[in-house]
Amino acid sequence: MNFVSETDVAEQRKTRQEEWERVRKADDPKEAPEAEYDPRCLFDQLQEHKDKKQEEFDEKIKFKNQFRGIDSEEADFLTDMANRANKLAKQKRLDEENEIIKLQNNVVVVSTPSSDPTSSLLARKKNEEKLNQALQSKNKNKKISVRTPQGSNKEEEHDDDVRWEKFT
Repeated sequence: MNFVSETDVAEQRKTRQEEWERVRKADDPKEAPEAEYDPRCLFDQLQEHKDKKQEEFDEKIKFKNQFRGIDSEEADFLTDMANRANKLAKQKRLDEENEIIKLQNNVVVVSTPSSDPTSSLLARKKNEEKLNQALQSKNKNKKISVRTPQGSNKEEEHDDDVRWEKFT
């Protein structure tokens, strides 16, 4: 241990006071506060400092650790749910198209009044066939792009002839 004289201590105090005067604000005291004396050994002081830094770091990354990627089981589940939603939307669209066709057929029957009921029935059948053919040719082999949860696009061919067989 080195001996520290009173003049050295006074010199340090004076330099500290000059430094304090440069950074002091109006509401701070005129005298520089004395450095706090910590009787603990250097190892304990450094260990406490290290622990505080580690806690601050852990606090910063705590929020980041709450999120994780999805595994294959979750991806399969999400794909399944997306497929179900697509099927429901397709079924809804088919139902709406069928209702539209029925309404159009009713309008055709009403707008072509005839004394002969068989001729209106034949006209209605012809109109249905024309409509079905037009819709079939329009919807034949549509390519639908489906986005999977893994991020890749998959194209599927859909042949809509099956739904028209029910109604013709």
